[in-house]
Amino acid sequence: MKRIVRISERDLTRIVRRVLKENEEWSDEDESSMSDIESNAPYLSDYENTDEWESDYESWRDNPKRQDLLSKKRNIKAKKEKDRYSNVVKNRPSDFDSKKYQGEYDSVRSDIDDFWSNTSTLDQFDNADDYGSYLDKRKSDFDFDTKADRASFLRKNLDKNFKRK
Repeated sequence: MKRIVRISERDLTRIVRRVLKENEEWSDEDESSMSDIESNAPYLSDYENTDEWESDYESWRDNPKRQDLLSKKRNIKAKKEKDRYSNVVKNRPSDFDSKKYQGEYDSVRSDIDDFWSNTSTLDQFDNADDYGSYLDKRKSDFDFDTKADRASFLRKNLDKNFKRK
């Protein structure tokens, strides 16, 4: 007697993706084939004539099996990157407003950059103590530490919410 199993469309989609993913993985066989091909690379030191080496190198480099393996490896890497990005987009908090955070971060960074560009340098002072007291006064007037902490917080929040999974 046959058994009937009901599955949802979502379950079927998962199963198909899993099967396709298994077929696209870089296998041990692929790795050993690639290492065999790479180990047969012609070395210039083994040749007396560079023209002979160039022709051997070109035939090795253009080997169709090597090209297929490299292409497969690139495609797998590109697919993994695409999957990581889609996971980032799917898993970020729904209430996260990246434009707001990025705008505020840019504004605070701009303020900090302006602070440093309008600050005198050490060579304009007679000694380091005068420069240190000048810098401390400028920082307290500008509220530098608070702005730097805010910039750090915003950057971490942006990074955290867009971290690859």
